[in-house]
Amino acid sequence: MKKILLVLFLIVIQTGFVNAFSLDSTLNFHINTTPHSDLLYKEWEGTFGFVWPNFEILVGKTRYIWGAGSDSSLSLSKYSPSLPSISYRFKLNNIYNITIPEIRYMHFLSMLENDTNRWLFGHRLEMDILPNLQFGAWELMLCSEEVFWGYYVPVPLIPLYAKQHIAYKLSDGIYDYNSNVMLGFDFKYSWDDSNDIYAEVLIDDFPQRAIYNNPRKIGGLVGMRKQLFSNLGVWTEYVRINNFVYTHKNPLNRYLYYAKPFGHWLGMDGDLWTLGTKYDFDQKNSLTLQFNRIQKGEGDYDDNWEQDYGRNYEFLTGVIERFNELAIGITHDFDDNICLSSGVTFGFNQNAEHILNNDRGYFKLNFGLDLSFDYKLSLGYN
Repeated sequence: MKKILLVLFLIVIQTGFVNAFSLDSTLNFHINTTPHSDLLYKEWEGTFGFVWPNFEILVGKTRYIWGAGSDSSLSLSKYSPSLPSISYRFKLNNIYNITIPEIRYMHFLSMLENDTNRWLFGHRLEMDILPNLQFGAWELMLCSEEVFWGYYVPVPLIPLYAKQHIAYKLSDGIYDYNSNVMLGFDFKYSWDDSNDIYAEVLIDDFPQRAIYNNPRKIGGLVGMRKQLFSNLGVWTEYVRINNFVYTHKNPLNRYLYYAKPFGHWLGMDGDLWTLGTKYDFDQKNSLTLQFNRIQKGEGDYDDNWEQDYGRNYEFLTGVIERFNELAIGITHDFDDNICLSSGVTFGFNQNAEHILNNDRGYFKLNFGLDLSFDYKLSLGYN
């Protein structure tokens, strides 16, 4: 609790300006399954914050969505769990009354499972380089057990890799073993309001030490969205994630939160090609069709790279599972606060459970209910 209070104090001090602000609270509750989950799960989000014109501080449980992907993203996706966290964000579009391309920055820290003292730190910078070109850069650090005190200091723009290097120099290597950092970049180029191309890159354990002949722990995503008509859009996307991404030499530093992954639902050691379309019947009802072609090697979150491996087992290892599936979904918005969704997935799995010639079809039903509530109170404080 002392650490959380200290972080809140430092964040408020960092604002450097206290203009008129408002109190902003939200509460969202979700009951849903997805084509990528066999289990029904309950997920809620609730935040409370202080909001200035170009700066805000939020405390609560929330889901962070980073990146440009249509279906998911490599860092923090819409399929990631919501996290108990403290965050701040600001935007900047002029300096001394000189207009500049808009810059947006956010920084958060999240306490994960209490029994192992696991923390997730992250920050993201976005820039509108051109009116139709957006660039993003981010870092995530998962720490466990003994956590370096400097990680809690929320000074903006200081790389987490730099903090990790400082911690390593100040210790006998324990902070290096207890921290796992990954970074990434993404961009989106739009030629009008509804057509764009985009890409993401994820780099885990960077820089690589060639002396150990490490595998390339990277992931990539590229896609395109196009609006054919006012009520009909299509998208296509390719994703590749190498083996051992999202893992670490310390098992506590894998990118999981109560066994749920933070990143792309595909996981590691696989690739995915998807083609989707969405048709809006009206403002409240829509139909989605999505075809997925998936390949998955035997790499898993429980596996760790060992020095004897060299660059073996880097991508599509062992017996490769292949999936071809068609997902059909329908959503209905009752109003701004209630959304109901349902869907069905038909698929065929080759080499199921990584067993040669073990082929079978499958069928899934999924449904969801999203409830959201927003409350704002303007205090008009100066």
